[in-house]
Amino acid sequence: AWKVPAAANAWRQMKDMAGGGPLVFDDGHHKFALAWHFMGMPSDVHAFIGQTEVFKGIYLDAPSMVSFRFPGNKIGNLEVVYSPELEIATKHYAQDDRVEITGTQGVLWINCGHGSIGNPAPLIHYREGKVTEYRDIYAGWEQSFVNSTRHYLDAITEGGDPILTARQGRDVLKFALAAEDSARTGQTISF
Repeated sequence: AWKVPAAANAWRQMKDMAGGGPLVFDDGHHKFALAWHFMGMPSDVHAFIGQTEVFKGIYLDAPSMVSFRFPGNKIGNLEVVYSPELEIATKHYAQDDRVEITGTQGVLWINCGHGSIGNPAPLIHYREGKVTEYRDIYAGWEQSFVNSTRHYLDAITEGGDPILTARQGRDVLKFALAAEDSARTGQTISF
């Protein structure tokens, strides 16, 4: 993985400044945004957020589990694990992000967010007893920043709303803060 400067870790240790921990809140809001994108705003959030010292005075908020319920009898979860001896092929952060969406007729796996444990296809679909792998998809994490920036500039110059509006971004922030509040209070946070 790439080297993370000490200053980048330092401010993430100050929850009053950062809003929460480095994995569940700081990185987690990307995962909450994905859940929000696919399922909408949750009605309930419950979290267990652990704490592991990884260096003297540097903590990660792992192991952690955040569960969320959406209207229409839909549920989701975010699992955060710290595994310092787990080898992960990556050019970026030493983590392996995966999304699994299970529906009534199939399953969709989105793989290779940062790492690629086992070299899976970036997208795998299961339906009617058949597994289809899509390997011709660019899975570089950095491409999301390039595409997001281009889209935002197009929205400014050509008009229209960005994919994620400021109002929607506030919903994602409420989602992430609900996980922190739930872990702190031991209560389910309902909207």
